[in-house]
Amino acid sequence: MAFSSPSPNQPASCGGPLAAASLSLLCLALLARTAHAEGNPYYLGASLGVTSDSNVRRARDGQETSDTVTAGGLRAGVDQSLGRSRLVVDLSADSKRYSRADEYNHTAYNLLGRLDWETIERISGTALVTASQSLYRDTSRVETARNLLRSEGASLQARIGVVTQWSFEAGLAANRNRFSSASYHSSNLDQTSLSGGLRFAPTPDLSTRLTLRRTDASYPQYSASGANDVTRDDIEVGTTLRASGASTLDAHLARTQESHSLALQRSRSSWTGGMGWTWQASGKSNIGLRITRDSTVGAYGEAGLDYNDASDARMRDAITLRSQWQASSKIRLDAMLAYARRTLDTALKVPGSSVTQTARDTTTTASLGLNYEVLRNVELGCGVSWENRSVSNELSTLTYPYSDTAINCYTQVFLR
Repeated sequence: MAFSSPSPNQPASCGGPLAAASLSLLCLALLARTAHAEGNPYYLGASLGVTSDSNVRRARDGQETSDTVTAGGLRAGVDQSLGRSRLVVDLSADSKRYSRADEYNHTAYNLLGRLDWETIERISGTALVTASQSLYRDTSRVETARNLLRSEGASLQARIGVVTQWSFEAGLAANRNRFSSASYHSSNLDQTSLSGGLRFAPTPDLSTRLTLRRTDASYPQYSASGANDVTRDDIEVGTTLRASGASTLDAHLARTQESHSLALQRSRSSWTGGMGWTWQASGKSNIGLRITRDSTVGAYGEAGLDYNDASDARMRDAITLRSQWQASSKIRLDAMLAYARRTLDTALKVPGSSVTQTARDTTTTASLGLNYEVLRNVELGCGVSWENRSVSNELSTLTYPYSDTAINCYTQVFLR
């Protein structure tokens, strides 16, 4: 299983000091030389990385502070077939240490558990659980204190196929977000969703679907007046088209009704949706394009799991282009270019306010990475990422302009 390099913008960690990570890498490297990978579904690994960050606090233009960040961590997981089903568990944890901004030192982790299941009849589905902790960076003010975002989620999706070209789909999902900083507790969020719909597939390469989705959410610490309860209803139509053996298009469009009990300015109807296109250009290269439009509460991602945009955007339009090129059996290049435009307001940031301020910002992100597989279980890599944000009104208190460049190099060793 392939692993990407530690992200320069996402904290990493769990492990202890850097020396412990170095020792783990050495031990695993020795063990990996004699490990037999054939048929082994388990893996264990360690990573060590260094990042040079030009704007470690994501401060306004002209107020940047650079820093060097070291990260040591552990990786573990399993990828196992279980009859007609498949179980995947992946855990990564890192300890990130800042040379100057040591108030940001923290532990970050990501846990993913996924079960793709299928019965002898025509019933199949996906069960998913996730847990993560990361340093929260996308804020309207420069934070001098550490603010960690902890997220947990679970979802269950089921598909029942009938003897014709029709099938029924249903899903249940729940997740929650918690911020460690007291100044962000009003943004803590709990939400659950229930969905159901029909899919029609006249051919193996074309399917259309109609889905009804209900989301109930709550900001339990919204204000002294109590929780801000949210309901969101979506009526969605979508289609998936395999234009060729190498090209797949997926698109959906929804009419969304969102209602808030206290943040009344956020109650509105809107159009949301997205489109994705993947193209296997050759046996060594692929390209992926995704366009999305959605609000903060009730957006969903993989396996129907509710996805909360912690940046608190009333509406966010984004386009992301990714490309991968396997230059040789050992060398891989990854590239990404993204553009996002957000419409922000103070409805959730200033609880109880009768006046809503608005602002817009745009963020452009680009990255390029090189991965070299020295041995089957030893991996080296380097990458560079660039981020720039501009705002429509620089006097706004909702957002501000900044830019950042980060250069990262890492090594990972696995025992499989």
